[in-house]
Amino acid sequence: MTTHQPRRAIVAATEGGIISRSEISDSQIVLPLRVAAIGGGDLPDTPLISDYAKTDEERQIFKVALARQVMAWPFAAPPGTPVERVAALRRAFDETLRDREYLAEAERLNLEITPVSGEHIQSLIADIYQTTSAEISAKIGAMLK
Repeated sequence: MTTHQPRRAIVAATEGGIISRSEISDSQIVLPLRVAAIGGGDLPDTPLISDYAKTDEERQIFKVALARQVMAWPFAAPPGTPVERVAALRRAFDETLRDREYLAEAERLNLEITPVSGEHIQSLIADIYQTTSAEISAKIGAMLK
């Protein structure tokens, strides 16, 4: 008598990778979780890795580790930049990300544009600095070595 062993596979899905979005949306492939800071988007039914956190410490570690995804490539101005200048830079950036020609060029180049407001990034950074203890910082540092 042979016993059936369940097959286990780990599939790495990357942008433009081997799995098509239609395969996921047609439920041909079910993703067990998303390593992302924010849910929704094109995979609204896939749980976030942070959904599996059991303690506040684990949730904080995921929040800090995944904050980079939210920010991607932020633009920053030096400390002491006048408030009016920051507002003008943010307004120009936001207008660019709504510009039809810019968005058409990004689509032609198959670039994903997912803007995050400067206010949100500033709030996220402030929150991380205010809520991350030295112990959690040390644990994250050890994980990244």
